[in-house]
Amino acid sequence: MSESTDRLLEMMRRLRAPDGCAWSRRHTHESLVPFAIEEAYEVAEAVDAGNPDELADELGDLLFQVLFHAQVAAERGTFDFDEVARRLAVKLAARTPHVFGPDAAPPGEDIEAAKEQAERSWEEQKKREKPERRSALDGIPERLPELARTQKLLRRAHRAGLDPRTGAPAHPAEGAAADAVTGGSDVRGTAGTGGAGSPSVAGTAAAVPGGAGNLPGTGTSSDAMTGEPSVTGTATAGSAEDERAAAEARIGALLWEAVSLAEASGLDAESALRRHNRAQEAQLRAQEDAARG
Repeated sequence: MSESTDRLLEMMRRLRAPDGCAWSRRHTHESLVPFAIEEAYEVAEAVDAGNPDELADELGDLLFQVLFHAQVAAERGTFDFDEVARRLAVKLAARTPHVFGPDAAPPGEDIEAAKEQAERSWEEQKKREKPERRSALDGIPERLPELARTQKLLRRAHRAGLDPRTGAPAHPAEGAAADAVTGGSDVRGTAGTGGAGSPSVAGTAAAVPGGAGNLPGTGTSSDAMTGEPSVTGTATAGSAEDERAAAEARIGALLWEAVSLAEASGLDAESALRRHNRAQEAQLRAQEDAARG
C-alpha cells in the first residue's frame, strides 16, 4: 500500500486503541451507519458544487468511514481493510471481463456495444455471486431515499422485461393520478421511452399545467392563502383517514410516474429534485431579502 494509506490505517488503529479516542472506541458497525450516509450525501453536494478541493475533502471523509468499519471488523476478527480491497478487485475483474478478462474488447470497439456488453456482464456476474436472489428486484437497499429506490425498481423491471403498469393499481385512486401525469394515454411500449411502463417526455411535460395542485381527478387544490396543496374534499364519503389514504395513494402514484419520466429521459430523479429545490430555495431567500427591504 502507499505511505498515505499505511499512515491512515495506523491512525485508525490508534484511535480505537484502549488509550485512544473514547468517541471512536464506542462505535460499532450499527452506530456508524448514519455517518456513512451523511458523508455520501456530502460527496454528492461537493460534486454538484463543482469544487475539486471540496470533493477531495469529502471523499476523504467517506474513506474514513470505510477505514472505521474495517478496523471494527478487524478487532472482531471478521475482515480487515486489505480484505475489503481484495474483494473489490476480484469483483471488478469478474464483473468487467470486457476490460480485465482474457477476451477484453479492443480499444477501437464501438462504445455503445461495449457499454451494452458491460451491463450484461455486470448483471450476469451479480447473479452468479448472489444465487439466493430469486427476483430481479432483490438486493435494492431499503435505506435508499424513495426517489432513488423507485428509479432502481423501474430500471430493474425494465431490464427483466417487466411492465410496472401491467397490474391493477394498489389503490383505485392511483389510476387517476397516473393518467394525470401521462395525459391519460397508455405509454407502454411507446417509442422513445426508457422501457415498459415509462411515460414519454412529450406526453408528460405538459400534462399537469399549473402544477400538482391542479391535477385532474386527484381531488387536490392549492390553498388560496398558502399555496399549499389541500386534501379537503378528496372524497365525498368516508372517514378522514380514508380521505388521507386516498390522497396519499394519488400522490404516491404521481411521484412514481414522475420518476418513470426521469428514467425514460435518462435523468436521475434525485439530482433533478435536488437542483430544483436549490433553485426554489434561492428564490425564496431572495423573497425574504426583498421583504426585509
